[in-house]
Amino acid sequence: MNLLLVEDEIRQLNNVATCIPWEEHRIEIVGMARSGAEALALIALRKPDIVLLDLQLPDMNGLDMIRTLRGRGQSVAFVILSGHNDFGYAREAIELGADQYLLKPAGNAEILAAVSQLAERLRAEREAELDNRRLKQMWESSLPSLQALFLRDLVRGKYPSGDSLRQAAEYFPGKPPLQPDEECVVAMMEMDPIPDSDTRYSPQDAPLLRLALQNIAEETLDALDCLLFPDDEAKVAAVFRSREGEQGEALGLRVNVAVARLLARVQDCMKITASAGIGSKVVLKEIELSFRQANSALHERVVLGYNVVIPYHRRQADAGIPAPDRAFERKLQTAMDSGDDEAARVHVEQWFQATCSVVPSLDALQEHVLFLHSFVVRMIHAQGWTVAEVAKRDCESLLRPPALVSKAQTLEWMLRAVEAYLSYGRDQRNLNTNRLVGAVMELAGGSMEMEMTLHDIAEKLYMNPSYLSRLFKRETGMTFTTYYQDLKMQRARELLVGGAKVYEAARQVGFKDIGYFTRLFRKYWGVTPGEASAGASHP
Repeated sequence: MNLLLVEDEIRQLNNVATCIPWEEHRIEIVGMARSGAEALALIALRKPDIVLLDLQLPDMNGLDMIRTLRGRGQSVAFVILSGHNDFGYAREAIELGADQYLLKPAGNAEILAAVSQLAERLRAEREAELDNRRLKQMWESSLPSLQALFLRDLVRGKYPSGDSLRQAAEYFPGKPPLQPDEECVVAMMEMDPIPDSDTRYSPQDAPLLRLALQNIAEETLDALDCLLFPDDEAKVAAVFRSREGEQGEALGLRVNVAVARLLARVQDCMKITASAGIGSKVVLKEIELSFRQANSALHERVVLGYNVVIPYHRRQADAGIPAPDRAFERKLQTAMDSGDDEAARVHVEQWFQATCSVVPSLDALQEHVLFLHSFVVRMIHAQGWTVAEVAKRDCESLLRPPALVSKAQTLEWMLRAVEAYLSYGRDQRNLNTNRLVGAVMELAGGSMEMEMTLHDIAEKLYMNPSYLSRLFKRETGMTFTTYYQDLKMQRARELLVGGAKVYEAARQVGFKDIGYFTRLFRKYWGVTPGEASAGASHP
């Protein structure tokens, strides 16, 4: 604590300054004055916490000095030293805010006790004030989270009791208290999906974009009758409250205009768009209905497009959803069975443009998605496959159609589901082909002692000989006859080099005519069988 001494008697002033152990009581003398004018100047300069003031000064009465300071709005605590044993002086000093009143001649111990007691009280008051400021800062910093938590519960049907609703007024200082029967409308706002061509943002930026949307909403919408809060990672919710005298459709119209203005500002500021769904007008205790309607309306942007304000409209069930297109099913099945990627893609795109792009509602679009989903799953199961093995890493998407975000995303998912089937089918055909060619080679290699034709092998494999011939040539790059002859010549040379007689080698690779075998061997290797055998014996 800082202490200023004001005393016109120099000996008394020095005594108080030097003979009292102020430091032991955490009190520091920041100045000494012998007149009222000097004291006022030092108070303005040194800003003391406490002034030990003699009432009788040469140029000014001590009470007048206190009046002057109070008039300037300066907050200083006073301990008065007075030679007047007059209750009137003491009362006036107390009325002016003096904290202690001592009569001269007061001893050093009495002065120290009065000043230190006052200093302790001031410290306690300041600590309490600091604690209050800290609590206020904590409350103010946590207030947005408390508001959002309360409103999230409110719109989800966790309606508070009357007492709790009144207590909730603390969450919204400066706003009219919430009333159970006041009318309101909920609006749900969200940034539209970012086009692939816009590289400024990624899917991980959803919380950042939501925060930007919320900030623009706070600047644009009327803060008095609109309660804003983040509803999830991407959406911002607004509860619009009715104004006094607002009747009929006035509230709904005002909400539509305000939200449309907000979306225009979002596009102007961020160069990307947002959309909003608006629920119907309800009383506060039924706000969950308006909240669900607003979310439902917002989802309709998948059908209606982006950068739109979509009021909720109660509608009849979609009785007009067309029956599954059997002609489309047959064409798509033919393309998928034959592994024709291009034809399958064209069929899906044409069907989508003819049906899905003109659906009247999100529910109708979802029906078409489920139709194609079930069709692809049936195709998979008809082949004896499982969805998990066909979809591989994309299994979750194929098992459960995704939440619809846009028509483009819906078409992309449909094409991906069909492509998963086609890709897996190609892999299976390649695997089967490899196995089939391997079986042909194994049969050929195991029957060289007899003359076997591809027709013989086709019979063993229950295959069409012509198809097997084309398949073998496509996969190996040579005819079966060429492959079989190469195989025999390789085996004959191995036998001759291993010490077999020419007639033995010829017999083991299926040749009865030794002359024909010799001519064929020489044509293939450039030496006769005998020379090949002799060369092995004499290196």
